[in-house]
Amino acid sequence: MPITDMQFEHGIFSCREVGIINEDDAKLWAKHIAHYAARSPHPIVALVDATRAEYLTSGARQVFAKASAIPNLEEAAVATASFRVEQNARMTAMMSVKKHTHIFDNIENALRFSLERANDLRQSAKTR
Repeated sequence: MPITDMQFEHGIFSCREVGIINEDDAKLWAKHIAHYAARSPHPIVALVDATRAEYLTSGARQVFAKASAIPNLEEAAVATASFRVEQNARMTAMMSVKKHTHIFDNIENALRFSLERANDLRQSAKTR
């Protein structure tokens, strides 16, 4: 499976993309993140480690773009290592319903951003 290590912790749904990501892979990811977003008491962040991805198919990009509208999904951080995947991620972000995708050139910066945003979202939810 090209999308692996899917987990939800501390308001962050994270995964790793490896190789070519197709529409079925993206649908499985969207199903999992929708599950966690629906059960979270506060908005969540998606963290995608795409540093080992090679390409996102057109179908995958469309699914990811639609998934941006999942209720309670507030931000997305995508780490890329290749120009091709970075461009795939940027195209997906432009097609997204919500314009909340942030692209990073390494996983460390994407993780830092995700942790900060998840913390901010938890704190905001507490003050409501």
